Amino acid sequence: MTSARFPLSKRFFKLLFLSVFFLLFSVFANASCVIPGTESSCGELISELPWSFSIEQKEGANRRIFFESQGDTGKGGVHLKMILDISTYRSKKATIDSFVQVSNKADPDIGLTYGWDFIIIQETRLYHLHADCSLSESNFMVMVRVLERILGFSSNHKPPPLLCRCGGGCKDSELQID
Repeated sequence: MTSARFPLSKRFFKLLFLSVFFLLFSVFANASCVIPGTESSCGELISELPWSFSIEQKEGANRRIFFESQGDTGKGGVHLKMILDISTYRSKKATIDSFVQVSNKADPDIGLTYGWDFIIIQETRLYHLHADCSLSESNFMVMVRVLERILGFSSNHKPPPLLCRCGGGCKDSELQID
């Protein structure tokens, strides 16, 4: 008598389990990411953009949060990447000194990194939002406005945030929250 064989292999079930595990892990990992100094989730920063992103965070003396679009959009497609660096200092003066140092490094022609950069202070934290030039100006500005809203930015913020254009110079940001 021959025994009935299950039509699906063990390998199939292992792959299915791993796929579900990684999907759930990325969802819960993203949900547990909170922007330091706020009660806002990291996902809030990208919630108004029209793509899905994976979020990875690295902790240490400073915090780095990576936002990466889910897979390439096809042959010759664009893979979007953004970074939010958060540095914490012992005092407001040390935070401002660091902000001034970074601002002074900005080249009038190419900015800080030749990409999009937005730097803002909140108490003893310095937030640096960076994106490559593949992200449009309008989409970067969406992220800037969301970050300003999360941090409780006001127009009389001192020092004013620094905004650097992709491949262009930097200026004090005088953005207003809608």
